[in-house]
Amino acid sequence: MRKHYGNYLPLFVVLPVIGLVGCGGSSSDGTTAGSRTVGVVKAVTPTSVTVGSVTFDTSSASVSGDVSSGSMSEIDPGMVVVVDGSVDDATNQGVASHVDYDSEVEGEVISNDCAGTLPCSMDVMGQTIQVTDTTRFKSEIPGVDSVDLIMPGAYVEVSGYSDDNGAIVATYIKLEDDHMEAHYEMEVEGMVTNLDIAAGTFEIGGQLIHFDANSINLTLEEGMKIECHLVDDGMGNMVAVEIELEDEYGDDSSEGDELEIEGMVTSEGVAADGTFAINGQTVKLADNVKYEAGMTQDSIVNGAIIEIEGYLDENGMLIVTEAGTEDDGADDGNGSGSSDNVGETMPAPVV
Repeated sequence: MRKHYGNYLPLFVVLPVIGLVGCGGSSSDGTTAGSRTVGVVKAVTPTSVTVGSVTFDTSSASVSGDVSSGSMSEIDPGMVVVVDGSVDDATNQGVASHVDYDSEVEGEVISNDCAGTLPCSMDVMGQTIQVTDTTRFKSEIPGVDSVDLIMPGAYVEVSGYSDDNGAIVATYIKLEDDHMEAHYEMEVEGMVTNLDIAAGTFEIGGQLIHFDANSINLTLEEGMKIECHLVDDGMGNMVAVEIELEDEYGDDSSEGDELEIEGMVTSEGVAADGTFAINGQTVKLADNVKYEAGMTQDSIVNGAIIEIEGYLDENGMLIVTEAGTEDDGADDGNGSGSSDNVGETMPAPVV
């Protein structure tokens, strides 16, 4: 969501302050209260959302993040979301109290190498976006009904996962009908690189970003993962107007929180100490991890899509207690129940 600041460029840092979940726990009936689920939306209706293998009732859920209306009408299949609520493990049904969607990047397409052969890639604000046959595409521009038709200069919103090379594997791309204009807000997430405090610059991916170190209450560090909101200052410079520390597991996650995550393995496999990366985040297998659906530790390989469950330890690392492969029987999202999914195609692109 972009905001218009005119000629004024406020710069500030927002730290997570909203308490969404506490320490989760399972009741005698198999329901896990206070759980957090992170994954790709498979299907959505006005009163429900399916993430991974769990379908949540969203009748009473609040919605936040990169949505303007604060309603489920803006949640689409393919988006990576964080859902707080309760889950019945026996039925894979849940009740959501909160749904949060935060895009990986919003901004200008620099180049597009997609020409009908998958996988392919595009450059959005210096970020390499990988498009696969499972990427969901939504277009607000009539006639542009596939990813290969997106032209440089267009404005897109991308949701997905970071791979081991720092690229974003897109699960969702939305082509917006806005034109790129100076002072409209863009967004990018990633690791701070080439930080130069004296010059007031750093990079995320290949995007150079200007900032005022005296106007923020956060000490930027090389390698820090952040979410940065930007505007074009009218002279071709991308200027930070808001910087947030990025929490892979959602705002206010803390020790003991129970999490369920669907995502892509982004390491070569499991290291000797039991660690591996999913969606670019390091997690660790518990000593007594339970594997489901015929999965073994050998199934955890680079590029595999898996579902894991576990809890956060005192160091903020997710300890994996259960692991399984993606539920292939889940709705692929075509029946989203949303009436405004213009140009949505599966697979993408359709040439």
